[in-house]
Amino acid sequence: MKRQDTMFSIRVGNIGLLLHATSQLTEIADEVTVKLTPELFSMIASHRSSRFDVVLKLPRNFFTAYSVLLTHTSRISIHAFHTALLDASTSPSMTIHIHDSINRFILRFENSSHQQEKRHELIFSLLPDQDQDEDHFGKLDYGRFFGIHYQDFTQIIARFSIHDDETLLVTSTDSEVTFSTPARLLTLHKEGGKCTILGRGEDEMTQFLITIQPMMFFLGVAGQSQKVWFFKTVDSRGAMRVPFDTYVYVIYFNLI
Repeated sequence: MKRQDTMFSIRVGNIGLLLHATSQLTEIADEVTVKLTPELFSMIASHRSSRFDVVLKLPRNFFTAYSVLLTHTSRISIHAFHTALLDASTSPSMTIHIHDSINRFILRFENSSHQQEKRHELIFSLLPDQDQDEDHFGKLDYGRFFGIHYQDFTQIIARFSIHDDETLLVTSTDSEVTFSTPARLLTLHKEGGKCTILGRGEDEMTQFLITIQPMMFFLGVAGQSQKVWFFKTVDSRGAMRVPFDTYVYVIYFNLI
């Protein structure tokens, strides 16, 4: 059955919030995968070095109206999307329409009476629906995971990035978390309130690798979140989850 525009009805009531949520993706990629399901609007970007992938998850409550009856997966230019939002950032709302027949996203920016003021068309490349779903990156292992405050995360970046150390070994036990390279080490203790360690992992120790480069990207992603959470995936990769009030970033590190 051919998909029709009527299968998708999406309205954004806070364009500034969407602009902020997507702005970090423009720093690491030229294109993103857009995946729409009945419950979630996702944008997936791969860093140009292929060292990590970023998934921006926008749930239904992020939108003023969200009705998606069919799964849609495609590739668009994140810079074109971001430019469109910048061009109409003062508009009270926008709607997103999908025309599969001409491979276009139609962004309609409205005034307070929901009348169209501006319109942008973005070309997309249709992808198979199963492309880059959650299983593609590896599910998060909740056996043991931990969270640290944003201030401590910035301390980690300051400690290691000045030496251009791109890969950090993360070691988590029941009582402490350590970030290290062959030359340097930084430990955060649970007892001192520097980290929150959760889960009931059978292993005494959990280890995985992450990167903190590019530094400005990681500072920007975590900048307005109170806590940054770290996981190991079921396929032994490191992952970082940064939650906000109405959306979340999940970063999967391709370092094993």
